[in-house]
Amino acid sequence: MSFISIPKNCHFSYQNLPYGIFCSPNNLKPRPGVAIGNHVLDLSVIKHLFQGPLMKNVQDVFSEETLNRFMSLGKDCWHEARKTLKSLLSADNPILRDDVTLRSKAFVPLDTVTMHLPAKLVYK
Repeated sequence: MSFISIPKNCHFSYQNLPYGIFCSPNNLKPRPGVAIGNHVLDLSVIKHLFQGPLMKNVQDVFSEETLNRFMSLGKDCWHEARKTLKSLLSADNPILRDDVTLRSKAFVPLDTVTMHLPAKLVYK
């Protein structure tokens, strides 16, 4: 269970945390985020919280303008990142829940963002 209020019938629940690339009116740089409820969690703001053994040295993937580099890390890194996100969004974890300043920077209202293509594809 998350500390984030999630409207009934919302596609972006605590169980479904889709990655995407977005920009916002306050920051026009495209960057990775995860949708939850009516918000996008800006991963560039919380990248320093990815402290697991696989992600701690590659946190900068969450400052990229596409998900290409993150996707190239492979499923072990993806699982660790997902586990970290679930923990940070958990009602039992105070790191984001109780840090009002960090939350105000990290959560962007979904209805204010512009979505971008998540990856650059190379055709051969």
